[in-house]
Amino acid sequence: YVLPGEVIEFHRAGQVITVQAVIGGKSQVFTLTNLSSVRRRQDLGQEGVNDMITLSDLNEASLLWNLKIRYDKEQIYTYTGSILVSVNPYKMFDIYGLDAVKRYEGQILGTLPPHIFAIGSACYSRLGKDHRAQ
Repeated sequence: YVLPGEVIEFHRAGQVITVQAVIGGKSQVFTLTNLSSVRRRQDLGQEGVNDMITLSDLNEASLLWNLKIRYDKEQIYTYTGSILVSVNPYKMFDIYGLDAVKRYEGQILGTLPPHIFAIGSACYSRLGKDHRAQ
């Protein structure tokens, strides 16, 4: 994933930047000469966002960092508009029971946290309105 950091020094003449990053709770400083590897990303805070379409910096660095923040909080589903992005947690979650089905049934996409049942409910609702296959 993209490692977040803060540029603390920039030498325009030599095209060198010094970046401070927190890795494993420890602050570390790196000097980078390959500036093409540096990407700007939006500050997403501690929680990230449910729907990445709301990001003002919609780029690879922001998308990947948002997915990592959410994955670390065991939030494996994230929207990008009406598209559901899922990250495999490699473990079981108790989020697929009948109570979850009922919670998402008939809800407008985005009113509840991202979930596969929200997509299913939206498709079913649309099928009832349009009377044609998706």
